[in-house]
Amino acid sequence: MRDILKELLSTRFILAIILVLSIQVFAFAQDVPEPITNLKKIDITTTSVRLSWTAPVGEGGVGYVARYDVRYSTIPITSENFDSATPAFFWRTPGSLGPTELFPISNLSAGTTYYFAIKSSFFLGEWSALSNVLQVSTDLPPAIHVSSQMLSDSLVMAITSTHNITIYNTGPGTLEFYFDIGNHLIPIIDADNWYVSIPSGDSLVVPILIDAGGLLAGSHLLNISILSNDPFTPRLTIHCSLVVSNNGFPVARITGHQVDYFGEGYVGGGVGPSWTYIQNAGSEPLIISNVTTSSPNFQVDFNEPDTLQTSEEYFLLYGFNPVELGELQGQINIYTNDPVNPVLNVTLNGTGILSPVQMVVDQEILQEELYSGQQSIQYLTVRNEGPEDLQFFINDYGLDEYLDVSPRFGTVYPGQSIVLEVTFDARGVNSGYYEPWIVIENNDPRTYGAFFMPTTFLVKAPEVKSFSLTNFKTNTVIAPVNDEVTLDVADPNISKYTIRANMIPANRTGSVAFFLDNKLVNYDNAAPYTINSWALPVLIGGEHILRARGFEQKNGEGNGGEEMQIRVKVINSASIVNFTVVKAATGETLTSLVDGSVIDISQPGFQFINITANTNISTVRSVKFFLNGPTARVDNQFPFSISGNSTTDTFWPARPGNYVMKAIPYMMYYGWGAEGVQQNVNFKVVNGKVPSVANARSLDVSNDIDEEATEADWLIYPIPVRDDLHIKLKGSTSGNIHLSIINLQGQYLHSIEGTSELFQDYKVSTVSLGLRAGFYIIQINQTDGNRIIQKFLKE
Repeated sequence: MRDILKELLSTRFILAIILVLSIQVFAFAQDVPEPITNLKKIDITTTSVRLSWTAPVGEGGVGYVARYDVRYSTIPITSENFDSATPAFFWRTPGSLGPTELFPISNLSAGTTYYFAIKSSFFLGEWSALSNVLQVSTDLPPAIHVSSQMLSDSLVMAITSTHNITIYNTGPGTLEFYFDIGNHLIPIIDADNWYVSIPSGDSLVVPILIDAGGLLAGSHLLNISILSNDPFTPRLTIHCSLVVSNNGFPVARITGHQVDYFGEGYVGGGVGPSWTYIQNAGSEPLIISNVTTSSPNFQVDFNEPDTLQTSEEYFLLYGFNPVELGELQGQINIYTNDPVNPVLNVTLNGTGILSPVQMVVDQEILQEELYSGQQSIQYLTVRNEGPEDLQFFINDYGLDEYLDVSPRFGTVYPGQSIVLEVTFDARGVNSGYYEPWIVIENNDPRTYGAFFMPTTFLVKAPEVKSFSLTNFKTNTVIAPVNDEVTLDVADPNISKYTIRANMIPANRTGSVAFFLDNKLVNYDNAAPYTINSWALPVLIGGEHILRARGFEQKNGEGNGGEEMQIRVKVINSASIVNFTVVKAATGETLTSLVDGSVIDISQPGFQFINITANTNISTVRSVKFFLNGPTARVDNQFPFSISGNSTTDTFWPARPGNYVMKAIPYMMYYGWGAEGVQQNVNFKVVNGKVPSVANARSLDVSNDIDEEATEADWLIYPIPVRDDLHIKLKGSTSGNIHLSIINLQGQYLHSIEGTSELFQDYKVSTVSLGLRAGFYIIQINQTDGNRIIQKFLKE
């Protein structure tokens, strides 16, 4: 895990340098360095050579070169074949050791003659002429052997022990090797970076420290490898069998750097990052409660307390960002619950120096939010606070079609600044979250050749900001709509009304989807975006939910923005004001029909009649009639009548009986859309005398009943009846009531007894009783002695 983190951080650390090598090169007018004439070797091994030379300086002796191109080959190098030799290109380290350069070249073959040469240049300038050519031969190969490749021990957690091994060199060349250090097997050698040399025929005793810290209780198989320049045994592994037991408390220890030197770093810049590890080498949980640094020149990355179980490590990241000049020192303090060693320390050192070019950008990040189709400009100020000229170039890396910077290149003199115009363009860009980088190539050594300006760009899909009730014929706004709008379908202009979705941005080409009561009505692909005009007049009365959502492309394609909704309340103020009895043939008015009216069809002119419903406005398109419950007719033509067909009115075949008629107006044909204000009327049709009897004492089914009925207590309808016969007690009476239906032959077809609650609205299905067309008798006997007898007709 530690090796993976090292690799990732190393990659992160040199990212800027790699990008500088990969980005577009642009030229600055600078001197060409003098060729190097003192290229020489410092030392040599079987597989490596370390070279040395004097760094050329600029005009007037100011500034060293910035980069080198070192080449080597097994044949003599000339100016003509220099480019075909093996390269070892590198950038000069900022603030390096001065005029003397040291450079190692490894991975060479043993016992082989090589030729070396070099060219140099200033920052992205031209290359110098060829240096002197150096001839070097690598050493002969060695041969490695060890006294033992297997160790064993038993330890308590966090305890160590030492075992010796002997390393022999039996080959003709010098043996060079180093240990691939494990976490728990550590060689104890007096050598920098674990590199060791053994002459031919010699040997070396190396103590191996076995560390049980950080290992769980139980058996473990550990190993450590020796990597050498022996071409036949480049890796030799030593194994260790270890048994570990618990210690009973947490143990905090540093397994990485305890002392770290960053070297030189530019003030205002930084060196690093670097890191170390804190490990729990004990058996109980280790709590890292806090981490602090003693100097503002050093920063440490610690956010909150952490708990480590046995063998777990905490990766501690820190860096050197000097804010002052000179030799600088600081200390990291790590606070834990280790009862023996509660505070761990890491000592940090570095040197702060001034940068000759100091580019300062006045913002840490550029952020923009636009709706798809919009454009904006922001401004970025770049200053030069150093003593030398700042030269910059905006690289295309990170820029896309939605981002542009102007000017693209230039020079900023010491103490001066320049304003860059950054254009964000969301035209033709899909909505989403974008994170482009503005890469400013420059000659400020603190940026390693490129400054990366982070940028966030949020492109939002079109959104509905509000609604308006409009007249689509004149394209005028009738009223803004907040949460609710009321539409009267009786309004003569209702066919011209629509509801518009007001968008952000206002006139962008795209589409808006309209949903009414969760059903898609239409996509409108052009501004102004409105729901289809036919959708509103056909709405039924009551409340409806209208939703609208904007999309980037036509027909609801692409990404959609936030939707918005309103309530649409639909009313119909059209009403039935009264009813009229008319002659069916001529339409001549015979009488008004009101509650309690009696129509005597035996009177002159009343043999062929119709009943019309009169409305308050002339724009009513249809009236729905109900007679004694069921729908009797929907009339789509004025005058609106109870009887007729789809094109003409005919007479209503009035028959004696009691009737309840209801009429409802509509603003559309066939009773579609919202209901208007209904009107009800109760009336009776008679033919001379009323064929019913009240308070009769006997029943004679052989004769017609011709006594006048008193219907103060009972209502029987409809007469004639087709299906359901309603028998309704208007008031109430004490005791039980017995009801029977009898045919003219005196047979009882239906009987029932119950209290007055049962007969509040008692219904009998004549179809279920199997009644054929003809006359029947209803007989009602009450406990108070009253008896009601009434004849009714079954059609």
